[in-house]
Amino acid sequence: MRLINVFVLISSIYSLSTGLQAQDKGYSLSYFAGKTPFNNNNVSFDVIKFGVEKELPYLISGINVSLGKYQGVFEFSDTNWVAVGPYWDFWQSGVGRFSFEFAPTYIDNDFIAGHFVAGRWHFTSTLEYTFTPQFSQPFQWGIRYQHTSNGGTGSPNPGIDGVGAFVELKW
Repeated sequence: MRLINVFVLISSIYSLSTGLQAQDKGYSLSYFAGKTPFNNNNVSFDVIKFGVEKELPYLISGINVSLGKYQGVFEFSDTNWVAVGPYWDFWQSGVGRFSFEFAPTYIDNDFIAGHFVAGRWHFTSTLEYTFTPQFSQPFQWGIRYQHTSNGGTGSPNPGIDGVGAFVELKW
């Protein structure tokens, strides 16, 4: 059911934005599902990401807005978060590309994946590989590694890693 809701959201945003005549190079909407392996209690998390591809200075490829949720280890311990930041497509060849994103992140809880954290403001960095087979246009597929921490600005700072897969609609 959750996947159906995501695709309804994707198709709604796609149909609304196709009529816009902006100076942007393109738009993307992604759904990511992953796990937090290693010492992070292996909890699952979801991310919905909206991207605006732009021609910006300093090698910035565009801006992403991400909304995510870490499933809680304990009752009532789910953690929602929002991140906004630039991304760079630093390697592209044929049907694939690697991207890096760095974004300030606000979380709505005092712990993530069973770990207490210092403060609500964090940073999220991601590394993505996106693959676009010719038969799946306009959909793209990919894998993502994500790291969220407060950058050492306070203690405790467990640093939460996540890996998983995503599907992206690009127009």
